[in-house]
Amino acid sequence: MNRLVWVDYLKTIGIIAVVFGHTRMPLSLVEWIYSFHMPLFFILSGVLLANVQFNVGLAEFYQKRISKLLYAYCIFSAIGAFHYLLTSQLGNVQEDILNVLYMRMLSICYGSATVRDPFTLYPEVLWFFPALILGLFLFYLIKRFFVRFEWPLCFLCLLLGFVLRNTILPWEFETALCAVFFIFLGSEFCAIRKSIYLNPKNPYWI
Repeated sequence: MNRLVWVDYLKTIGIIAVVFGHTRMPLSLVEWIYSFHMPLFFILSGVLLANVQFNVGLAEFYQKRISKLLYAYCIFSAIGAFHYLLTSQLGNVQEDILNVLYMRMLSICYGSATVRDPFTLYPEVLWFFPALILGLFLFYLIKRFFVRFEWPLCFLCLLLGFVLRNTILPWEFETALCAVFFIFLGSEFCAIRKSIYLNPKNPYWI
């Protein structure tokens, strides 16, 4: 598959938007950035699935599309856990090391940062990895076994994700449900784009 340069450009725009979204900017501008910058990455993930064959086994799909994401999540989570563990033992007041380890493991399992207790969980910087991994997995299941109903099923995932948006589920599952819909949009966009621009009989063909 040839590299899609325009996808790289959009990724760059998304990365810049993420950086600016975490700076001290007017609230209205931050809210505008947050309205599109992460959905953009999910959509682009769907674009890159346009030529994927979903009739392969789960193991093969995992190896080609998910394993690298999971590896990156584990590595950066371990680095983050080590950082928290180290800083918790510095200074005049040292936290209980077992409690810190427990909180970090809980954080990794939920894809969220723990603040005061196991029931107070907030998204952390790595939440995107488990959300995308689960989103890709769910999208694979839909394309593999329920392709005739992918439109309604992907839309149903979006609705469920919206309903569960304030619920804390393991591995950002509530966010992954929304991700499925955006991944689907990216995949459909690329398929429609190909049918328009690669069909000589189409009046828009170039």
